[in-house]
Amino acid sequence: MALQIQLLKGGTWFSDAKTKEALNAFPNAKAAVEFVDDSCNTLVAKNMVLTIGRQKENTIVLDDNDVSRYGCILQGEVSGWIRKSEKWFVKDTGARIKIIVWRNKRPIDVPVDDGVSKGVSLQDGDELLIGTTVLKIILK
Repeated sequence: MALQIQLLKGGTWFSDAKTKEALNAFPNAKAAVEFVDDSCNTLVAKNMVLTIGRQKENTIVLDDNDVSRYGCILQGEVSGWIRKSEKWFVKDTGARIKIIVWRNKRPIDVPVDDGVSKGVSLQDGDELLIGTTVLKIILK
């Protein structure tokens, strides 16, 4: 199951990326994500750990002044030997801007990363509210 992230509203990512080559200016992003198509609206994860924030060092960079420099961590987990299953979790980094998961029109507070808990398990169709940016989680 692959993780895709679609930018729904709010800020832009990667300095308002309009082409797939825009990721070349972000070394951490280039190795961790790629655009699904030429619309540059949806990313697919290539790594099992992604960071989202305003700073260029993140694997997903959001240009939104309401997003913390280091906002949240998405982490994948693979289990099973023969039939592998993949789950994704989100954790807040503890910055001043809280991260909220919207599921079935209900908010779920995302816990601050304590180094022990996995965070909130993500489901297909969940929306992440990070600052004023909304990202849709697509699990395929």
